Amino acid sequence: MTPGATALPDPIEGIGPLGVRVVGDSGPVVVLIHGLGRVAATWRDVAALTRDEVRLVLPDNPGLGRSSALKVPWSMIEHARLHIATLDALELPPPYHLAGLSLGGMIAPTVADLLGERCASVTLLAASSRESGFWRLSLGSLMRMAGRSLATRSFDHRVNMPELVRATILEARPGLAKELDELQEREGFSAWNGFKQLLVAARWSIASHVPGLPARRLVVVGSDDRLVPPSNSHRLAKIIDAQLEVLDGRGHDMSVDSPDEVARILIEVARG
Repeated sequence: MTPGATALPDPIEGIGPLGVRVVGDSGPVVVLIHGLGRVAATWRDVAALTRDEVRLVLPDNPGLGRSSALKVPWSMIEHARLHIATLDALELPPPYHLAGLSLGGMIAPTVADLLGERCASVTLLAASSRESGFWRLSLGSLMRMAGRSLATRSFDHRVNMPELVRATILEARPGLAKELDELQEREGFSAWNGFKQLLVAARWSIASHVPGLPARRLVVVGSDDRLVPPSNSHRLAKIIDAQLEVLDGRGHDMSVDSPDEVARILIEVARG
């Protein structure tokens, strides 16, 4: 499936603090949290593949997308409380299955811890964590992105897409970078607020949340993740005592790189 092939429903207005969409009318409730530099609408291909199996909740993180009117909280706990307030306002029946990509892999376990028994599982996609908190990014990948930024005098998707998705996808979809830039502009993306979230992530630690996580824990990583070395996801799985699934040949941004695999995993986890 190509990005943009399926339209998402409009966000639900006037309910909860965060902009949020719900896709699907029945089944287990899965809350899918996007990563840094993204908005919830980038999950649209995943949503199209799961809508008949689960009820997918797609919130925008505070300060981004349809939540861009909110100030970015200066702690992950405050991020998590906004997500929980939005979930409570939707009045969907628990238990909930939490999943997060990259930075969302920090928010999701924080939300899961605060939800307690209302959370049935937590799935961390392309996530990485040290005991002290901040994830380790590939220096080589960051240097390549910086070089492209200087060459193009920008920091749009032309700069970061080669580090986030497989080369075969970029070859098959030469207009993908422009398409995602236009999508995020329509949704209300803010690079400045994304930078603020990066600072919040630098102070976060998963250690205090591990005892409160549900027993069903899964870490998923692409073997060709160029931005976050897969070894860090392996380490994360050990830290939180989680099952590990490695997706052969897949890259970092699974919302675009691997929507079919993400959909399969979410359905399998939610269905037990």
